[in-house]
Amino acid sequence: MKKIQLILEALIRKIRNIIFGRPQVEIPKEKQIWGRYIDPTGLKVLYRNEGAPKKHRGVHPPAGIDNMMLKTTDVFRIPGMGEFTIDFKGFFQVTRSEPDTSDWLTATVYVNFTDLKLFGEHPELGEIMVDLNPKVVSAGNTFPGRDGINAQCRINVAARFHIKKLDLILFNTTPIQLANDEVKGIPTIGEGGKANVFSLPLYDWEKPNGKLFGYVEEVKYMVLNYADRQTTENYKKAKSIKELNHIISNQKLWEIDNNDASL
Repeated sequence: MKKIQLILEALIRKIRNIIFGRPQVEIPKEKQIWGRYIDPTGLKVLYRNEGAPKKHRGVHPPAGIDNMMLKTTDVFRIPGMGEFTIDFKGFFQVTRSEPDTSDWLTATVYVNFTDLKLFGEHPELGEIMVDLNPKVVSAGNTFPGRDGINAQCRINVAARFHIKKLDLILFNTTPIQLANDEVKGIPTIGEGGKANVFSLPLYDWEKPNGKLFGYVEEVKYMVLNYADRQTTENYKKAKSIKELNHIISNQKLWEIDNNDASL
């Protein structure tokens, strides 16, 4: 039934495009695009218990905007300082296209990272916040796997690393390419992998044409479940772990006050 539904939905879209004309996708001219741009207009924004598909294994859900929890372990090398392994946790938002076929084994789905906020700490570097480079569209896609069983995925990420103790923002000019060769479902809940980085250079955001400052040596990542709306908003607002904890603490106090008021 699900397969028939996807075929019918694709057919309806084609008929609408024939009758009314294919909508023009306005690509942001001020941004570099590391892949294919996905127009988010009209797509549903999905959260945990609020629109998120109940089934994702071996199926392609309709196009949408997913808000997901994410954890990573990154290894940085800074000449003259050493190597630093840091665990990060936070959320990311990804805009997904419609699958180009209704068959899991043959479909391609294009994706754009449209938001990202991760926090981590290290004794020597202090707190680090990770977000997206606002001048680049981080893009990628899933595609049929060579083994004929799984889909594969590559996403080119343009990130910024806000290192508080060094008073620096570092960024990459070549992609941190997230890779998964055995995609079991979309979104990739409970799945992860390693990024293709190969001693990826990092530069000072304030001196983009200056000397490189360090390297990303390794990235391991794991996509967790959908984030709920409140958690997503908390991460979007916060600029530090302290601020995130403060926001959460205030919400708990507000909930207690409201519960008391209802008694």
